[in-house]
Amino acid sequence: KGQVDEAIDCLQKALQIKPDNAWAYYNLGTSLLRRGSVDEAINHFQRAIQFQPDIVEAHINLGNLLFLTGRGDEAVAHYQKALEIRPDHAEAHNNLGHVLQRMGQVNEAIIHYQRASEIRPDYAEARNNLAWLLATSPEASVRSGDQALALAQQANQLSGGNHPVMLKALAA
Repeated sequence: KGQVDEAIDCLQKALQIKPDNAWAYYNLGTSLLRRGSVDEAINHFQRAIQFQPDIVEAHINLGNLLFLTGRGDEAVAHYQKALEIRPDHAEAHNNLGHVLQRMGQVNEAIIHYQRASEIRPDYAEARNNLAWLLATSPEASVRSGDQALALAQQANQLSGGNHPVMLKALAA
């Protein structure tokens, strides 16, 4: 067996002993995700939150998986819950911005990308996401070429200057 499978076995045994252990559910969800078992991971992150609603990481991971499985509204709710618990969580702001952007809520997405960049000035992904949005938005009132270029240059520099995703935004 591999390390992930061994971890899964240990966590399942731990849950047999203490079936209300939120962190065991969280870690089991993380391990199942590494194995590629998305639906099982979703179930275990939900169980973790059921027993301990303030696990920010469980809300974020659950939000990520729900979004990937086409459940955007549910993903938004979990990112928002994560931000209620930790308003300064840059990744939660960035991920929420991404989902909102995909759902067509562009102005709300901008707010979250900006907040993520304020919290973590070295967060290249948040700057890149905002640059892409400002460069490519179908809404003319949102587009800002100068601001998009400046953000894309910052993101590119923060990522070392040769990251393909950052270069794509810079090109846009």
